[in-house]
Amino acid sequence: MVNIHVLTGESPAARYWIHAALQRRHPGAEALAGDPYNIELAANLSCAYGQQYEREGSAKRDIARFYYRLAAGHGHPRAVERLRALRVVPFGKLLPAPIGTEHRPGGG
Repeated sequence: MVNIHVLTGESPAARYWIHAALQRRHPGAEALAGDPYNIELAANLSCAYGQQYEREGSAKRDIARFYYRLAAGHGHPRAVERLRALRVVPFGKLLPAPIGTEHRPGGG
């Protein structure tokens, strides 16, 4: 929750959840408590959560995308890459991440 509030700019909620995370000795809570506006750490956490949900299968893919979008919105390169890899076409089939450049007819 902390990473969501940090990345969406909800400072009071972020401070509350940092306090709660510290009480429960959550990994990364001390780093965020030292700098509650640590966007890089929050983006790293969001990307890690995205990867965790992605590994859980297609039923959790939307949750993974949510976390990847949060991280990608703050420039996290791995999250950007995973969002590209998770593009969906009709019938739920996944497309691979784009490779190289696309040649278009009549493009000269």
